[in-house]
Order: sequence, then structure tokens, then C-alpha cells
Amino acid sequence: MLIYFGVILVSAFLLQGFLGLRQIKNFSKTFHQLRVLAPVAIGKNPKKLRSGTLILLAIKDDGTILEAQMMKGLRFLQSLGNCINCGRKILRKLLLHTSN
Repeated sequence: MLIYFGVILVSAFLLQGFLGLRQIKNFSKTFHQLRVLAPVAIGKNPKKLRSGTLILLAIKDDGTILEAQMMKGLRFLQSLGNCINCGRKILRKLLLHTSN
């Protein structure tokens, strides 16, 4: 019984490591794609029990957002996805937050 528990524990640890590496690779690839377009701003909103959010914004020198990508999910389940109009929403929140 104890051996089965150990096997399950080690398997879960290895799976977590594999999926974590996959997540990092996905993030690096997307960051590089955005970096080619323009300088990239990264924002995060980590959560303890709920899924956190990570956003990447490719911003021109004049402040125009060329593209936005959002990573939302639970640790190893996170993936990057296109974020249509989320750049505008984020800028509004940032402007409201910094003006207070």
C-alpha cells in the first residue's frame, strides 16, 4: 500500500515538472514573438487559491498596443491566448489605478 502511494506521489511530481517546463516554453515562445514586434510590458495578478493572470503587451513607443496575450489558469494548466480588446481594458484599469 505504501509503495503504491509512493509511486503515485513520484508520478504526480514528474507530471508537474513536465507540464511546468511546457508552460515555460510556451511563455518564452510567445514573449519572443511579441518582442520582435515592439517592447513588451508584463503584468501579473497572482492568486493563492484561484487562477492567477499574466498579461503580455507589445507596446509601441507612442503608447499604441500592437498585440496583447493573456495567460490565465492554475499553475501547470496555464496557457497563453490572444486577448482581443483586453489591452484597452487593462489600460483603463491602469489609468484609474494610477490616478488614485
